[in-house]
Amino acid sequence: MPRKPSPWWWEQKGVYCVTIEGKRHRLGADKEAAETEFHRLMANPAQRVRADSVKAISDLFLDWTQAHRAHETYLWYRKHLQSFVDSLKPPLMTVDRLKAHHVDSWIDKHGWESSYARGAMTAVSRCLNWALKKGHIEQNPIYKKLDKPKAGKRDVVLSPDDFKKLLEHLHGEFRDLVVTAWETGCRPQEVTKVEARHVDLKNGCWVFPAAESKGKREKRSVYLSDTALAITKKLMEQHPTGPLFRRPNGEAWSRHDASQYFRRLKKKLGAHYRLYDLRHSFITNGLKNGVDPVTMANLVGHVDLKMIHEIYSHVSKDISFMRDAARKAISGGASASRASTSPKTKKRRVRESAAARR
Repeated sequence: MPRKPSPWWWEQKGVYCVTIEGKRHRLGADKEAAETEFHRLMANPAQRVRADSVKAISDLFLDWTQAHRAHETYLWYRKHLQSFVDSLKPPLMTVDRLKAHHVDSWIDKHGWESSYARGAMTAVSRCLNWALKKGHIEQNPIYKKLDKPKAGKRDVVLSPDDFKKLLEHLHGEFRDLVVTAWETGCRPQEVTKVEARHVDLKNGCWVFPAAESKGKREKRSVYLSDTALAITKKLMEQHPTGPLFRRPNGEAWSRHDASQYFRRLKKKLGAHYRLYDLRHSFITNGLKNGVDPVTMANLVGHVDLKMIHEIYSHVSKDISFMRDAARKAISGGASASRASTSPKTKKRRVRESAAARR
């Protein structure tokens, strides 16, 4: 005689579940709410999640992502897929009934900017492509049917004067985050994830082991200016464990949190900045100040010069800088030209640049 279904706690996922007719149903993390959902499912068999429903497929994909991808990646997919599943009518729609217009309606309802909307669409597409590859579904019903917004390139670089204006509207925890990103040129995921254990005070830098760095191939060092080092020391005393940079409620900052904060400042500043804009500004301003591309690539953690050369486009749009460079090219004389490009001078500039960043 089969056992009577009853709720049970799934420790790994942190939710209550019930198995009915061989199918597992998630009931949620709250015990009281899980009991209510359990009785609803038992009383309404038609409302039970089918294995071929969009919700069931999403759960399978999220389980796989949690086991095989970084935690931040899992959270990103969970945020978008949960939002999409909640938008479906009927809520337990099967995959074979899914159409491109269901995705379009979901996007239009939220009115997201193009880059965010593109990311949300991508999350749904990847989930269904994964399910097809693993044999959970026979076909992806929206394959090549979504009109994704074009991925536009942002061309936002803050000058030192722009940054001073920005600082006039910042205070507290967010100011520390922004100043450190500006002073180091680090990636947003580095400034939001750094902990006291990553800090090398002796050498004035953060050091992320290979397993925690982008690409996971080699360790990543973020060199600190005096200002960034002072902020780091202060936060190490406040947070000896866990993320250094935290919101007023004690939770770690995320790129989304920072974007929302910047969005609220858009009317005052006349521009919507992101943490990544501070990184691009660091590179652009550094190149204009004479830091050579090889040193700059090492400072910001690029394995080659491809991205640095792409950012040169910002420098080329500065007419005053380019005219000044043209003057230097013809006014320095042959001897000056040779001196500026001699190996000894290049080595000296590399040492000075590295010392300045420490």
